[in-house]
Amino acid sequence: MIREACDSDLFDIEKFIGDEYYKCLYLFLDLKKYGLTNNSNVKAWIQENKEKEMQSIIMQYYSGMHIFSKNPNYNILEMINIIEENKPTMICAEKTTIENLYMKISTIDSYNVEYGYVRRLLNLKIEKSKIVEKAKKDDFYGIAKLLYEDEDIGSSYKLDELTKQMIARYEEGYSRNYIIKKDYEILAHASTGAEYKNIAIMNYVVTNKNYRKQGLATKVCATLCADLLSENKEIYLINYSNESTKLYDKLGFEVSCDWGKLYKNLKEGEK
Repeated sequence: MIREACDSDLFDIEKFIGDEYYKCLYLFLDLKKYGLTNNSNVKAWIQENKEKEMQSIIMQYYSGMHIFSKNPNYNILEMINIIEENKPTMICAEKTTIENLYMKISTIDSYNVEYGYVRRLLNLKIEKSKIVEKAKKDDFYGIAKLLYEDEDIGSSYKLDELTKQMIARYEEGYSRNYIIKKDYEILAHASTGAEYKNIAIMNYVVTNKNYRKQGLATKVCATLCADLLSENKEIYLINYSNESTKLYDKLGFEVSCDWGKLYKNLKEGEK
């Protein structure tokens, strides 16, 4: 059975996740930050068995859905019903959960699948750079445009919605954005997608296609990570592509678990 979660469920959800929060980072941090009823963009559901034991947690923030389960005994068809009803553009979870969903995906059209890893920084191997600066509010449209035009990152977003999300998280102090800029042009960017107390997730690492292979992504990531480590934060990220794997190996990230996502390519509908 799946039911909508309420604030009184928060303690049980945190107990269910326990020390495996790295397997559901965005779900865990968004619930820590927003709770279950304090943000209109957050929805959450709990899946239980007949004995009322928690089997999985499903959370949607804007158009992205995140799923966490400790074992494969959840009802996959119930999950698919939630997906069909709420129409997320992206669904993220451990690889085994995404594989299970993808096997049944014939009931949900137009999703693509991609697999990768959750990684944690254990030892930063690169020094921070003086050419990296913290983004200001006026930079966010340029950042969002750079992300939107990226062949990997931008496919599951609409430009206006992405800009809105990034500004909201920046103003809430829930994320920080580091950039390398030349005049008014953003050359490279890295940010935290979420931060809460001692945990941070690095995301949206991108370089302007005219300035790639110059080490700019390394500089912006190293500077962001150095500042986060100085605040005693655990730093995680999710990576999919082989090219980004080389960057994160060089920085000092190591694999924590296998990961996957289902996503809709929204740009295909624009053609």
